[in-house]
Amino acid sequence: MNGRVRGSQTLTVLAVAALVATAPAAHAGRAPRASSSAAAPSLTEVGNGFEQNRLLAGAERLAALQQTQESVAQVLHGGLDGEQRTAARFLSGAVQYELGNFGKAAEEFGQAADGGDKNAFADDAAFAAIQALEADGRDGEAAREWTKWEKRFPRVR
Repeated sequence: MNGRVRGSQTLTVLAVAALVATAPAAHAGRAPRASSSAAAPSLTEVGNGFEQNRLLAGAERLAALQQTQESVAQVLHGGLDGEQRTAARFLSGAVQYELGNFGKAAEEFGQAADGGDKNAFADDAAFAAIQALEADGRDGEAAREWTKWEKRFPRVR
């Protein structure tokens, strides 16, 4: 793995951490649904779990990340506002990327990038989507997305 890829992964992880930390808890102050036996985890809890689980190794890591993805899906089915939904999509993309599901990661990051006009992390999400396309071997598509990214976020460079 070269330095560019490692640095990009670190940037993505830092962006996920920042996004999850700045989004209010997904279910704060809400009672659990009557149909569920346990309260759904909050977005912050799932994000913290992701940060811990990605440090594991081998089969334990894979199982923990798959569980994290299930938790993200559960959070996404809850009552999230736009910012929280964007954060959850970004987190989902990061988990999918860590699992090696680069196509799905690109899709999730893309949805996070399109998460609304006041999305402070749209540039990071679009950047991560492009990285996922590259990791998926879709270099032509990634190159076209880079051109779009530079036009959409001219001040980021």
